[in-house]
Parts: sequence; structure tokens; C-alpha cells
Amino acid sequence: MEEVYIVLEARSLLDFLVLLLVYFLFFYKRWKKKDKTTFMINTLMYCYISILLFLTLMPILTSIPNISLSSYKPMYLVPFDDLIKSKGPAERQIFLNVLMLVPFGFLLPMIKKQNILKVTLTTMLMSLTIEIIQPLLNTYRISDVTDVITNTIGGVLGYLIYKACEGLIEKYILKRKITKYSIRELEESDLEETYKLFYNTVVNINKRDYDSKQISVWAPKNIDFESWRDSFNNKLALVMLVDQEIVGFADVDQDGYIDRFYVHYKFQGMSVGNILLEALEKEAIERFSCESFTTHSSITALPFFERFEYRIEHENNVIRNDVELTNYYMKKEIL
Repeated sequence: MEEVYIVLEARSLLDFLVLLLVYFLFFYKRWKKKDKTTFMINTLMYCYISILLFLTLMPILTSIPNISLSSYKPMYLVPFDDLIKSKGPAERQIFLNVLMLVPFGFLLPMIKKQNILKVTLTTMLMSLTIEIIQPLLNTYRISDVTDVITNTIGGVLGYLIYKACEGLIEKYILKRKITKYSIRELEESDLEETYKLFYNTVVNINKRDYDSKQISVWAPKNIDFESWRDSFNNKLALVMLVDQEIVGFADVDQDGYIDRFYVHYKFQGMSVGNILLEALEKEAIERFSCESFTTHSSITALPFFERFEYRIEHENNVIRNDVELTNYYMKKEIL
């Protein structure tokens, strides 16, 4: 058996050479044009897929001529049969099948934003494709629905690990920046979307520094949209859009007071806030001749405003529905 595996691994070298050739001909230059992080993550995924093919399908090219010579064995459709009947090292096999797709579920949303449903379906489809092809290429391998189930669980587990670490990954690894965007003044048709952005950002981001009672009085689920609309009166209000989606909004009055400044919770750490604040300040100086800017910053936003030379004047405690909220009155002088 050991000699068989040595032969198979030797035959797999041709597959690796082809994968290497495909990488440099079709992907290397394209990915290299993007930022360094994107290049590294895409390359890492390509290497992972290559290893996955080695573990599941290789040798591929040298097996293709023999496909017609072998009788195809259909997929075994009784899930976890080996585990139920205690056949062989079933637990070990299940563990390895789960583990094998964890990197896929982890890397996929780093390449492109994905939700759990898309990751689940993509992992299941890839696993199913591998399972169907396996008996065609190698007669010693069988196709089993248990492998599809456990592989899919592995992909979902990888995605959940990614989501648990998403903030750190976005901040320290991906460091994504928005390059294509537009900024315009807020329109009445934006009211619902801006409130939804406000609510979701407070619930998902500001919960780091405020408890559930504080969050509920700060961002109630039900809102009077007439009051929300009126709150923008006599102010300069800007929205920033990426692919027609509002990813941030802010407003400032003629005295330079920034009332609201919110970035979509899924676009944190992508320079949206930097771009939006610079645009807001520039437009306010031109329109209102502002000589300074002030704001009441949340605990969460404090480091952001400090980076833009806003200085704390004093701590402020607000009572809303008998719940105390802490923020900081900050000021920036325009030189």
C-alpha cells in the first residue's frame, strides 16, 4: 500500500506543475495589481485549493485516460453509517473531513464579503463536486454523503471563526480601503436607509462600550421618520455611497457642530470615516465659513475624532428615559 501512495504522489507532480503554470499565467499578474493583502489572501486560497485537490482528487491528469476503464460507484447515501455501525476509525474520519474545509470557510469571506448561507452553499457544492468526481478518477476512493455533510460543517465552522475574529481581521490583516465611492447631500429618499445604518451601527459597534439599556434608548427600533427628517433641517448633511449603497452619513450645522456621524457597521476600518469627515469639514468651511468644529463623541468614536485633532473639552452625561449615557464634548480649531 505504501508503494501505491508513493506512485500516486509522484503522478500528482504533473498536476501541481499545471496548477503552478495556471497560477502564473492567469492569476499572478491580475492579483499582483491589487493591494498586497489581497494578493496574499488570494494566493493563500489558491495554495489551499491545490492542497485540497491533492488530498481528495489527485492524481487527476494521469487518471483521465483510465476513466472509461473503471466502473463508477454511486455515492453512498446513508449518512454517518460507519459511525453508527462502528466501522473503522469513523470518528477520526469525521473529524478530518470537518477540519479539511475549515480554512475554506475562513478564507472565503476574506476574499469577498459573504453571509453564512452563501458560505454553506458554496462549501456544500464544492464538496459535492469532489465527491462525485472521486470515483471517476480513483477506483480506491468512494463517494459518501457523510463527507459532504462533514465538509459543509467544516466550512460553516471556518466562517463562524472568521466572524468571531472579523473586527481584528479587518483592522490588522485586511486593512481594506474604499477606492470607488461618491459623496452627495442627503435626500429625502435616504431617510429610511440612513436610520437603518444608524441603528445597525449602534447595535453592532457601540455595544462594545454601552450596555443593552443604553443601546435601546440611544437607537430605538421604532422611529418617527418625520422627526428624523426634521432633524436634518438647516444642516449640511452628506451621505457616502459605494455601489449605490450608503456606507456613511454625517451632518453639521452653520456653527460647525457635528450632530451625527455614522459609518456602516460592515464598512468599519475601510477609511469611510476618514473620507467622509474630510469632505464634511471642507464643505462646511466653504459654505458656513466655520472656524472650528465641535461634536459630542461617543466613547467608541473618541479615538477616531482624536486622530483628526479634536480635543476633549469635557465629559458629558445625558439622561434618556432614566438611562445615563456618557459622551465627550470635543472641539477642533481650524487654523
